[in-house]
Amino acid sequence: MRENLDILIKNTLEHCFHNGLLKETTMPGYVIEVPASRAHGHLATNLAMTLASSQKRAPRDIAKTIVDNFIDPGHFLEKIDIAGPGFINFTISRLEWLKELKRIIDLDKEYGAAPAKRDESVLVEYVSANPTGPLHL
Repeated sequence: MRENLDILIKNTLEHCFHNGLLKETTMPGYVIEVPASRAHGHLATNLAMTLASSQKRAPRDIAKTIVDNFIDPGHFLEKIDIAGPGFINFTISRLEWLKELKRIIDLDKEYGAAPAKRDESVLVEYVSANPTGPLHL
């Protein structure tokens, strides 16, 4: 669900940049997370706050621009709200939850599994730090 929302956010940002609604900048490092209160929707992002300095605008103003121009052709979202200093809260549509439940049933034990990477090796090192001395590399 997070990945789907991330794609919608990136498409909306590209639209806002392309149409001059926001100044074009590198894609900001934003977070998509579950809000502390269920009343604030299913997912939330700090996107507007991460854009504030490059846009030289208030985060709530940026959030309003994003919400007003949000591109959601598949009706993935039921509701989008602005909260606090500029958080954007998303409520996922009931139909999307039903689709995800069907996917869970169809994939059974494979649901949530990450594809195996065969070309990479991983090195795990054990470190025993001296508790009385400073840490260094």
